[in-house]
Amino acid sequence: MTEIASCTLPSTGSYAVLAYDSYGTGNGDYAVHLQRLNNLGNSQPIAFGQTISASIISMAEMDAYTFTASAGDKVLVRMSNNITALWSEVRVYGPDGIKLCENNGPNMTEIASCTLPSTGSYAVLAYDSYGTGNGDYAVHLQRLNNPGNSQPIAFGQTISAAIISMAEMDAYTFTASAGDKVWVRMSNSVTSFWSEVRVYSPDGVKLCENNSPDTAEIASCTLPANGVYKILAFDSYGTGAGNYTIAIFHITTSAYHGWMLQSIGAYDGWTLESAENSNVGGSMNSTATIFRLGDDAAKRQYRAILSFNTAVLPDGLSNAKIKSVVLKIRRQGTTGTNPFTTHNGLRVDIRKPFFGTGLNLANSDFQAFGANLVGIFGATPINNWYTATLNATAYPQINRTGTTQFRLRFSLDDDNDAVADFIKFYSGNAGEAFRPILIIKYAP
Repeated sequence: MTEIASCTLPSTGSYAVLAYDSYGTGNGDYAVHLQRLNNLGNSQPIAFGQTISASIISMAEMDAYTFTASAGDKVLVRMSNNITALWSEVRVYGPDGIKLCENNGPNMTEIASCTLPSTGSYAVLAYDSYGTGNGDYAVHLQRLNNPGNSQPIAFGQTISAAIISMAEMDAYTFTASAGDKVWVRMSNSVTSFWSEVRVYSPDGVKLCENNSPDTAEIASCTLPANGVYKILAFDSYGTGAGNYTIAIFHITTSAYHGWMLQSIGAYDGWTLESAENSNVGGSMNSTATIFRLGDDAAKRQYRAILSFNTAVLPDGLSNAKIKSVVLKIRRQGTTGTNPFTTHNGLRVDIRKPFFGTGLNLANSDFQAFGANLVGIFGATPINNWYTATLNATAYPQINRTGTTQFRLRFSLDDDNDAVADFIKFYSGNAGEAFRPILIIKYAP
């Protein structure tokens, strides 16, 4: 393959191209491709946030895409294919036909950030780097400082979505302040999908990123300025597809530090009262991905135990330095009447290091001693997440050297209708995006 990358023409008129064997002795099939770089022919418009699937059909082919942008915009271009004979390459050209950025790779290639010098119409060329391959591919364009086709995401929100095509990168936006720290997590259960997540600043500069075969987590990303931030969520290799979830949490402000912990599935579960009004546990389940709260048809109460490893908190952290403790649980479904409407509030008890005689769930945890009523969950969820902000009486029970357990129960043990009325929440045995969360903020 040979290429005249750019040839400036001196005058208006008819020009000629000669194509031949350089040595004058060879023969065979070939292909020749012509393109005007400052005003493309046979091009296709592409919007910010759009992914276009296409094909390289013949040798030498270079597919052309156009978009309009403003001076100072930062754009990302990604091209993916899953064909061994096709080596992806992309270039970005300015309104005047000058090449600004390029990259290539065996399957996926990416121009991670290309700063545009002026306002006008820009071009992307997508092609096989060697000029001899052909096959299906996809190309994705995104503006990093002001993304197109983006979805807002709120702190504490989990969004379920899907990567549908090669090269696709889903965009989310959120507003934050200088000094804020955020935690971002992307999870999938698809073997051909490698999760990757990035956070970009208001001006389109990449701040943080992580990737993993299933759950990619940015544990803490410090934000430098007030403004609108962006998250890109995608398959790291650019060739996978499937469902995923993404969540973001505001773990601290500039004044406070914070930890966000997920519950430990091995010690989570529900206990069921042995009989109506017995006030002792009679059965339990510690392996299910959900726990139940409410009552059953025999008028017996369900309670739940959640466990968190709070030993990660700083040594010597005093109760006075703790500024807030928040417990969040996500609803999976409801059987019968929603107990939030009939059972008079979902209460939180606390105990360190555990209720009863050990960490493992036991029937006796139903009635075991603990610090009762350190919080009540709000009855209105946000995106299926229920939240309880604990009062200061909980702070001495936050274990700095081991496990802290919480017991959840409705104030009214049952509503005496002899019908099962309970709400199901995800436990620590569920997928990472759904597990109970404990958020502790403290002064440095």
